[in-house]
Amino acid sequence: MESPSAAMAQSKPIRVLVCDDQADVLEALRLLLKGQGYQAVTVDSPHALLRAARAEPFDLILADLNYTRDTTSGEEGLDLLASLDAQGNATPVVVMTAWGSVDLAVEAMRRGACDFIQKPWDNQRVISVVRKQAESERRRKSELEIAANVQQKLFPHQVHRLNTIDYAGQCLAAREVGGLFLADGDIPRAWSYLRAIGETAPVAAAIEQIAPAENQEAIIEIALHERVHPKKGFELILADYGICRAITFLDQYPDRKTREDCIRLLVRTLHKDVVDNLKRTITNTQGGAPDTRNIPELIDGRDWLFGEYDYYVDTSHLVSILRFSLDLADRETLALAVELAEYGRHLSSTFQFRGDPPFEDGFTDYAVYLRALLGEGGDAAVAHFRNKVANTDPRETGGVPAQVLVGLLARLGRYAEAIDVSLAHLPDAKPGQLQCPSIFQLCQMAGDYGRLRDLARERGDLLHFAAGTMQG
Repeated sequence: MESPSAAMAQSKPIRVLVCDDQADVLEALRLLLKGQGYQAVTVDSPHALLRAARAEPFDLILADLNYTRDTTSGEEGLDLLASLDAQGNATPVVVMTAWGSVDLAVEAMRRGACDFIQKPWDNQRVISVVRKQAESERRRKSELEIAANVQQKLFPHQVHRLNTIDYAGQCLAAREVGGLFLADGDIPRAWSYLRAIGETAPVAAAIEQIAPAENQEAIIEIALHERVHPKKGFELILADYGICRAITFLDQYPDRKTREDCIRLLVRTLHKDVVDNLKRTITNTQGGAPDTRNIPELIDGRDWLFGEYDYYVDTSHLVSILRFSLDLADRETLALAVELAEYGRHLSSTFQFRGDPPFEDGFTDYAVYLRALLGEGGDAAVAHFRNKVANTDPRETGGVPAQVLVGLLARLGRYAEAIDVSLAHLPDAKPGQLQCPSIFQLCQMAGDYGRLRDLARERGDLLHFAAGTMQG
């Protein structure tokens, strides 16, 4: 049963502290939140936000990452997160950025933000994030208050002396209570205590032992959205809800360090599905299937497997996983991804797709790129994607073909060529908006500190000029 104060807190409107240095942005967010029944308090600087967060209770903080001192790097916003942490802030923080940098958003989440919103925002996305995070915080506060209320009622306010019995009582710290719930296998209730003192390791260890089962939403919420054990949470999503939901989540995956592990898991899962379905079809038709798990060996000489309407996994899943595979470094999984691309190439025209440049030729383009990462046909792959750059209009593609080529050259260790392509086709690109290494990063990868200094001097970049001077 809720305590009276907990019930009263639940009935109060959700309070959101909003920080941005642009008055029109603050007013737009205030009106949007007001329309949902939320109370928005707006401030226009990190200093004002810190002061307000100390003075009043809020259910959520919504803060921009960029301010007038530096409008692109997000450093002021990251410093703000550190300052909030230093003053003991326990209110969840959602960050906003207009520069669409996934790396910046990931770094913000590593430093304590619980989610991020890209400007210009989608109203439904803002409302969804605010509702989810604020209501989660309300539940957390309510649970802690209920626990404190129960403790107060369970323990006597006065100790009565009994002649025949010696007795004593104590309030156990959150660590002990959380440990008791963990020992009992109740991870959600344990987390409500251990989260309050910032102890994630015991909960992560308990989640690691969890086997996939039904009705694990609470565990997945803690593992993924609370970032206690993102990789395990992803495994549970894949096992419990399937590839489709796992693919949807991977685009928003919060832990950069374990993201490749999740991609490997997706590739292996889809590869297994393709192999199992191919072997089943071959067995049904020919009475048996080859003793191999290699897709090219299974389909060799069996063109009948690929009739006009024949396919063995959802093609949209295949396309998405091949796109993720471009980030792989693990050779064994890359080889499986190449097999999947070759399987895709054999599908009938009904299931071929035309992607965005430079992957207009779909499975063929993915196969060329992935093979190059394996060390097969590197020169041909570079020529292939150079031709893509030459035959597309950057005004229509946003320079993506050039970024893909730069990324490929960098992965192949051909840094000088990557620098030349970047200078020729991405001269004005902002580093935070690139899907490939920036020109300064390429110079550092190449060890060409003289060029780094020259480019930094031309562009008035004191930071990289200093880096080139010190490293050179």
